[in-house]
Amino acid sequence: MTARSCVWRRASADFRGAVRPRTEASRVRDGGRTRAVRTLATAVSVAAAGAALAGCAQAADTSPVEKPITQLEAGDCFDTDAEFTTALVYPDCSAEHLFEAHHVEELDGDTFPGDDVVQRRANEVCDEQFQVFTGQPVSQNADYASMFLGPTEDSWMTEDDRAVVCVVMPADGAARGGSAAA
Repeated sequence: MTARSCVWRRASADFRGAVRPRTEASRVRDGGRTRAVRTLATAVSVAAAGAALAGCAQAADTSPVEKPITQLEAGDCFDTDAEFTTALVYPDCSAEHLFEAHHVEELDGDTFPGDDVVQRRANEVCDEQFQVFTGQPVSQNADYASMFLGPTEDSWMTEDDRAVVCVVMPADGAARGGSAAA
């Protein structure tokens, strides 16, 4: 990810010189208006400094960040490598992507329950959550399909991976920008 720097912009005037000290003679001549003028000049300087710095927010970086597939979170919009081991997660869903994680369910137990149990539980949870997320059941949604990423016996034992990640993807397989949320 490329780091962004913030450039502090200044107006054409040097703010340090915006309020100049006045001589005693000028205070006498202005009839006591010195304090009002100085206060006004200070307020204008502060407002100008605020306006100059207001545009100094960090620019949004739309580059994806690599993350292990086992660390996906609900709300992540991502693409993957061919082996589905690494996710390229976008900072927001406006960038074109193939997958959107919409729900994460942690499974219980110290021993791996078996592929069939993981698949059955994942299908139940992800089908239910798909409808909550998109507003339609999987069987009636022509735009999106449902899939899940679940633990393997190896990841369960070596990485303490218990997460079933429910994923929405375009039914036609074409990358899209935006969220599938209803």
